[in-house]
Amino acid sequence: MKKSNKLSTSKNDIEILGLTIKELQIELDDLRTKNQKLKSGIMDRTKALELSKHAEKRFRAFFEQSNHASMVLNPNTPDGIPVIIEANKIALETHRYTREDFIGRPISDLDDQAGKRMVLERTQRMLNKEPLNIENIHVRKDGTTFPNEVYATRVDIEGEPTLIFTTEHDISKRKLLENKLRVSEEKLKQEVYVKDRFFSIIAHDLRSPFNSILGMTQLISQMANSYSKETLVELATTLNKEGERFFELLKNLLEWSRLQMEGTKQSQKSILLAELVNESMDILNSTALEKGISLISNIDKGVVFADQNMVRTVMLNLISNAIKFSRENEVVEVSARKTKSMVQVTVTDTGVGMSKDQVERVFSLDQETSTTGTSGENGTGLGLPLCKEMIERNKGEIWIESSIGEGSRIHFTLPISGGE
Repeated sequence: MKKSNKLSTSKNDIEILGLTIKELQIELDDLRTKNQKLKSGIMDRTKALELSKHAEKRFRAFFEQSNHASMVLNPNTPDGIPVIIEANKIALETHRYTREDFIGRPISDLDDQAGKRMVLERTQRMLNKEPLNIENIHVRKDGTTFPNEVYATRVDIEGEPTLIFTTEHDISKRKLLENKLRVSEEKLKQEVYVKDRFFSIIAHDLRSPFNSILGMTQLISQMANSYSKETLVELATTLNKEGERFFELLKNLLEWSRLQMEGTKQSQKSILLAELVNESMDILNSTALEKGISLISNIDKGVVFADQNMVRTVMLNLISNAIKFSRENEVVEVSARKTKSMVQVTVTDTGVGMSKDQVERVFSLDQETSTTGTSGENGTGLGLPLCKEMIERNKGEIWIESSIGEGSRIHFTLPISGGE
C-alpha cells in the first residue's frame, strides 16, 4: 500500500512540473514578444527622435537664414502681453539688441506708444486664429524708430503651449519712395491747377481788354467825324487804360512763364535798394498822380543780394497794388530795415485793406484773387503769386498784414550782400 501511494505522488508531481514548464514557456514567449515590441518601439522612437532632430535642424536653418526678422512669442503670460522666446539674427540686428537683452523681453518694448496700446487687441486676434498683417512703428534699443511690416500667426503644437510666430521687415526704403511719390503727385496736381488757372487767365482776362480795345478802335475808325473832341479824348483815355491793363497782364504772364521754364538762370548780385525803389516810383508816379497819391521812400541806403530784374518786378507790382487800393490823396510808403542777415522791405498803404480770408488766398495762383481797385482798376490775380515766387527764388519770404478799411503792409525779405 505504501508503495502505491509513492507512485501516485510522483505522477502528480510530474504533471504539476509539466504544467509549470508549459506556463513558463508561455510566459517566456510572451516576454519575448513584449521584448520584441519594446525593441521595435525603441527603434521607432529613436527614428522619430532623429526625424524630429532633423526637422528641428531644418527649421533652425530656415529660421536663422531668413532674410526677414523672425521671432517666436509666448502669449501665455499673466498680463497677456507676449514675450520673445526666440529670435533670429536679422531680428537682433534690426532692433540692435544682443540675444541676452532680447530674449524674454515683452513684445510691447518694440512698439511705439500707438503700438503699445494695440498689443492686447492684436494678441487676442491671433489667439482667435486670425492671421495678423500690419504696418507699425518699431523702436530700436537706442530709441530710434523705423516703419515695420509684420506678419504674425498662432502656432499650435500637440502637447505644447500655444505660441505666436512673426516675420517682419524694415520698410523704411519703401515708405521713403511712397512719400516721394506722394509729394511728386501733389506737386503734379498743383502744377496742373496752376496751368489750368494760367490758361483761364489767358482765355478770359487776356481776351477781355482785347475786346474793349477792338470795340473802341472800331468806333473811332467808323464814327470819328460824328464824335466831339471831348468824346474822342474820353474814348482815347479808356483805350489807354485798357492797353495798360493788357500790357500789365501780358508782362506778368511772360514773367511767370519764364520762371516756369527749366534752366531759367538767375543773375544775383549786390543791388542798391534805394535806387531800385526810386526807379520803380518814377515809373509809377504818373499813375499815382492821377489819384493824388504821394509815393514816399524812406530807404536811404541798403544793399541786398538778389536778381535785380526780379526785385524790380516785385517792387513795381507791390507799389502798383498799393496805388490801386489807396483812396485819393493818400500815401504809399516804402521802408526797409535790417534783421540779422536779411533786409526787410515794407510797402505800406492806408487804403481799403483785406480780410483775413483774402490774405490767406492772395498768393495762390490756383484761386480767384483779383480785386477791383478804388477807381475801378481791374487786376489779373497774377501779381502777388508772381512776387512770392520771385522772392522765394532769391531766398526770401513775403507776407501781408492787413485789415479791412485800415490798409495793408506787405513785407518781404532778401539776403544782405556779403559784408553788409
